[in-house]
Amino acid sequence: MNCFKKLFLISVFLGGLIIPCFSVRAEDIAISENTVLDHDISGYAFISENNITLDCNGHSISNGLTLMGRTKITVKNCKISSNLGGIIVINSSDNFFIGNEISSVNPDSTGVIFVCSYNNTFAENTISNNKTGIGMIVS
Repeated sequence: MNCFKKLFLISVFLGGLIIPCFSVRAEDIAISENTVLDHDISGYAFISENNITLDCNGHSISNGLTLMGRTKITVKNCKISSNLGGIIVINSSDNFFIGNEISSVNPDSTGVIFVCSYNNTFAENTISNNKTGIGMIVS
């Protein structure tokens, strides 16, 4: 049974699962190549290609970061905050998250959410001000 069929069965069992939906705004950014930030990002960021590194160089992403269907991504030295989840990883594998600070402006949220994602490395990160540090759904 594939991951999304399992996820559907789990969501039915749990009475429904809220999957985040995002609208793109001017301050949001798609990262499609190796990137070293030289400024803060005031919006939402998502990784749009495989095999790349995002080095925030100590800068912040104020509305969260998402990987969907990505592999071999490295995210490091980022300060990430959000209302929903600082980092959301969906159907992604073989990624690295190193030396990041993840926090929330909503203490009922989850710092990092893995959905149908496998073999991801999470090292030397700090997660704070969240109800749940790391959440895993079929991962």
